[in-house]
Amino acid sequence: MREMDALISEYRHEKKRPRESEALFMLRKVASIVKPIMRQRSWRVGALCEFYPKQRNLLGLNVNSGQKICLRLRYASDQKQFLPFEQIVDTMLHE
Repeated sequence: MREMDALISEYRHEKKRPRESEALFMLRKVASIVKPIMRQRSWRVGALCEFYPKQRNLLGLNVNSGQKICLRLRYASDQKQFLPFEQIVDTMLHE
């Protein structure tokens, strides 16, 4: 989903996973928390994406210096349950 936002150009969630609308909301909420830091440092992200990698301990991925940032939103053992919000924000800040 494209957005007119100078800091994050696009949000992508996994549309075939349970609770997809909540996943998109969570991506936007994470973005709202980190945008003041991004603005202060003049950081831009092309796409903020949900991903669900097979590697259970992989929580985030930064592709091409922020062209795309992927965040795991769901537990590896249960895709219907979201990780704690604070953990997702921490991962975003790390990436």
